[in-house]
Amino acid sequence: MMKKIVGFSLLELMIVISIVGILTAIAIPNYSQYIVREKRFEAQAMLLRLSSALENFYTQNNTYVGASLEKLDIPATCANNQYQLAITSVTGNNFLIIANPLGQQTKRDRLCGALTLNASNQEGITGAGDIRSCWGS
Repeated sequence: MMKKIVGFSLLELMIVISIVGILTAIAIPNYSQYIVREKRFEAQAMLLRLSSALENFYTQNNTYVGASLEKLDIPATCANNQYQLAITSVTGNNFLIIANPLGQQTKRDRLCGALTLNASNQEGITGAGDIRSCWGS
């Protein structure tokens, strides 16, 4: 009586490895783009928080002059140190704030680049991409 050998053939194993490779090739870039968008949205939220803090400062002082990240109790970086926040321009009745990408975010999010926001709540980007897709509007 002959024993039947149970197991996988080399062909079956190669098919499974090919399928896993294809799925991985699709999933990793999609996940990377998801992380880039998540960090960008986190930076946008911090810009809006900073804008709100600047408006509170204006209400108390009748000017934006003298406002700083330290005075407003806003951290200088956000999104796990992937964005640097800065108040780039301040006048009596206007401001421009920016979130500059750092590290890997700079390389992975070239179309949007830095995110900007002013006292009129006008959103901007420094990259060549579409502002609506970068700001999620």
